[in-house]
Amino acid sequence: MKVSDIYQWMDQAAPFSLQDSFDNAGLLAGNPDAEVTGCLLALDVTDALITEAVDKGFNLLLTHHPVIFQPLKSVLENSISYKIIENKLNVISAHTNFDRAANGLNDILACRIGLQEVDLLDPNAGLEGYGRIGVLPEAMQPAAFAAHVRDRLGASGVRFCAGTRPVRKVAVVSGAGGEFYPRALSAGADAFVTGETRHHEELDMARRGLTLVTAGHFETEHIFADPLAACLRAAFPEGIFEEAQANLPVMQIL
Repeated sequence: MKVSDIYQWMDQAAPFSLQDSFDNAGLLAGNPDAEVTGCLLALDVTDALITEAVDKGFNLLLTHHPVIFQPLKSVLENSISYKIIENKLNVISAHTNFDRAANGLNDILACRIGLQEVDLLDPNAGLEGYGRIGVLPEAMQPAAFAAHVRDRLGASGVRFCAGTRPVRKVAVVSGAGGEFYPRALSAGADAFVTGETRHHEELDMARRGLTLVTAGHFETEHIFADPLAACLRAAFPEGIFEEAQANLPVMQIL
């Protein structure tokens, strides 16, 4: 099992051609012909993730956020890029392509918070698109729904604004999805769940009576690692695929 085998599998599951023009998803470091000794899955490449991989003897990191996003002007000792090269690690990042793909991150998020009858948030997006919309088995009051999202995501806490009606129809966009709230409104959602929102977006949603739950960028995206690892184990039973112990948030809530 080579790095290229994992890349090709990911390209079928969440085609890299789906990524946005600003993105940099794909095989970002390493050797496609290298034999995979083990794979760790995490949201980001961090010093802790590299240490864990080296300690376990794993040579493949599969992340959501690209380890190289902006053009590099230098690769200095003790930088993340230097450590990847120094330890002969391979890095595959599946970012906006995995956000948009069928059965990708937004489907995982919708499933995680218990939505049913899940569909694309934007019906004009073709087969794939940002965001999903679905319904809860039963309507909930806004505060109870916010607590439900917090518990389902294992978050320390969430920020929320209570809307003007009970919550049954819910739109979700993982990560920094505040810009998509107009689609949630157009789709008739009672609530919108995302990772990050801007102040003016929050004001407008409050004015329009939409319940908003801002659950955290990490909290709405790290959840991809365990189900994707399970899919990879099924596809490559000879391989080792684990959610990294280092797949942890850097921010804490007091």
